[in-house]
Amino acid sequence: MFHRLFFKLLVLMLAAFVAPVCGDPVVTDGTVFGHVYDAESGDLISAAFVCCEGKTPVITNAEGYYEIEGDFAPLKSFTLTCYASGYPEAKKTLITDPQGNAEANFYLGSDPESTQIPKDEVDDLRSKLKDEDPQIRIFAISDLFLIGDVRDVDLFIEALDDEDYMVQCIAVHSLGQIGDTRAVDPLIETLRNEAKSRGVRVFAAEALGDIGDPKAVEALTYLARNDKDQSVRVSAAASLVRLGKDEHFSLVVNGLKDVDSSTRAVAAHSLGRIGDPRAVDPLIEVLDDENNLVRLSAANALGKIGDSRAIGPLLDVLRDKDPSVRYYATSALEKLEHTIEWQEM
Repeated sequence: MFHRLFFKLLVLMLAAFVAPVCGDPVVTDGTVFGHVYDAESGDLISAAFVCCEGKTPVITNAEGYYEIEGDFAPLKSFTLTCYASGYPEAKKTLITDPQGNAEANFYLGSDPESTQIPKDEVDDLRSKLKDEDPQIRIFAISDLFLIGDVRDVDLFIEALDDEDYMVQCIAVHSLGQIGDTRAVDPLIETLRNEAKSRGVRVFAAEALGDIGDPKAVEALTYLARNDKDQSVRVSAAASLVRLGKDEHFSLVVNGLKDVDSSTRAVAAHSLGRIGDPRAVDPLIEVLDDENNLVRLSAANALGKIGDSRAIGPLLDVLRDKDPSVRYYATSALEKLEHTIEWQEM
């Protein structure tokens, strides 16, 4: 299961690449809904509590159904928590659709493992990757991404050629997180394919760095030097640094000064993945960038690097007008607090 904070950042970056300009999230009147079941008997559970970040908890009705309405942004990642008397707490990370809607069913049981998605539902998700409706494929591959099963590598590789941009991006990132070397050649092919969208190629470069196979060095080096898209060059350079090719570090840092906001965001995100303290001062400088995704990517990166120099600037970011930026600044400060405590032990 991947860290939900990183998953939120992934979704925000995907949304940024879809839109020509990344502005503040659009608020809709979307609805999050679903049922709560007993995992062993399959019975519906009434009077279970379902909590969504920043909203009043709701209670399931006699049919085990719940509904949370209003103010859900499209393509937003968030976490639901469900608990009922006699059952362990369960959490589920979701992505809203372009209308701000999402469905989440919970399966509660005395065994913590029973809160995971049942096998028949996983099989159903896999079959939905063939559905004609791109929204159904997006939801299916998103859930499979969160499961992170190595047995789905071939399905994710096949999804690299899906006609939907979001499906391709989530497939690419899933392959990087699973880390199976079978994905290296298909990811290199995706990265080299200029007909692919910018976001897919950026994440393909990053995924190759995640897998860490030296086979990718030649392709990454060529594209870091020669690709027409600066975002792709920055992402390829960052993966090379993570593969031990430190001479490309300056290219990633320089991406923070690019005229294109998406490139600046990719650079900030990539510096967080690298984790080098040399990036702290350049990242602090972009905490007041005009673009919200750049600011939150920089805040998140500073939290990952864990250098105390970032504490003061991040405290200033807590007054940022954008709630997503404030969220990542808060999370970064929490990480820094734990890092400093550990270092002082």
